[in-house]
Amino acid sequence: VVDRETKGIAGVLARPAGGNFLLPNSANVQKALTGIRDNVLPLIQQATTGPVTLTVPRYLVIPLIATPGGPLVHPDTASNELFTLRPSSGGGTSVPLSPIVQDEKLTLNIAAWFAHPPADLKLFAPVYTLDSIGYPDYNKTTYPDPTFGGLFPNGIPADLRL
Repeated sequence: VVDRETKGIAGVLARPAGGNFLLPNSANVQKALTGIRDNVLPLIQQATTGPVTLTVPRYLVIPLIATPGGPLVHPDTASNELFTLRPSSGGGTSVPLSPIVQDEKLTLNIAAWFAHPPADLKLFAPVYTLDSIGYPDYNKTTYPDPTFGGLFPNGIPADLRL
């Protein structure tokens, strides 16, 4: 796949600019294809032989909080809107309140599945413990193989658990 993609990108980049092609050799296409060639394809190549670690942005939820006798409000702005304008620290102008983003590392080992493909994905299904009224207690959920057949060498990330 990496070899074919590299040849395809080289072919598009070798075309004359402005031609009548499905993928024209324009500045935007050049930028996108060069980024894929230089950043994505090396990761795919590495993933065929062993684990790769990716940095994944995770958007954190900012819950509204209850005020005594009042509405739910944002903890930073005391507003009931999630994205509001608020004065900047310099005063005068307003800046948008942006979501909190936290980068997380995720290690994948796709090569483990190439070497030993799972016979049945049901073997990885979580086992739920039900509470007294029959709802799953997610704190007591267990996974028969927390690495999901080696795909997640560090265990299934919390965001992907059911």
